[in-house]
Amino acid sequence: RQFVREIVTQHNRKIHKKYLEEIVCLRSLPEHKTTDFREERIRVTSGSTISILDTIYSVPSRLIHMTLKVHIYDDRLECFIGGDVVVKLERKRRKQGREHQIDYRHVIGALCRKPQAFRNYIYREELFPTLAFRSTWERLNRELDSRTACREYVKILKEAAEGDRESAVNQFLEEELHKDTLPRSIQVQKLFRKKGGDHPKLEPIHQNLEDYDTLLSGGIQ
Repeated sequence: RQFVREIVTQHNRKIHKKYLEEIVCLRSLPEHKTTDFREERIRVTSGSTISILDTIYSVPSRLIHMTLKVHIYDDRLECFIGGDVVVKLERKRRKQGREHQIDYRHVIGALCRKPQAFRNYIYREELFPTLAFRSTWERLNRELDSRTACREYVKILKEAAEGDRESAVNQFLEEELHKDTLPRSIQVQKLFRKKGGDHPKLEPIHQNLEDYDTLLSGGIQ
């Protein structure tokens, strides 16, 4: 786009004098933009994905089995339910074969319901946001039984998917791996659990109900 912009700018310099002559005759621009997108209706699969132009995209798991109205722009996808935008996605260009764009935050809800699906998940590589997450899975898979390893990793990934916790979880995993300690989900969960002492204790309020009788009888001005 930058290259094309520079070529157009160079060309416009050469014809600027003629442009000034013609601009007097130009009409006003239309009041509304022309449609610059293509629309499709796509049903979200049980795996929290949609398929558009031979590319698989993940969407939030709350949209599973819903039908989305998708506006396909040159650089992005906007997904609607009714008139509300429910998710915006960067459009991925297909290079060869089928492409995919999976955000682990989108699919973690479905994986929490079926954590054993993680082991054979077709897009499992996308569920390792950093090297520390990948190394953690390898340690869990090596040192725990199959079912427990899947449950543990999915729980850890779920904590990372909440808000902006990925960086904090990644740091914790790196520290544990550096100490040659097996990271566990309960330890990750404790990172974000507030201690009971953080909440102020409120003194109970004792009200004399006779004050209301006085008020209703007009005794209080």
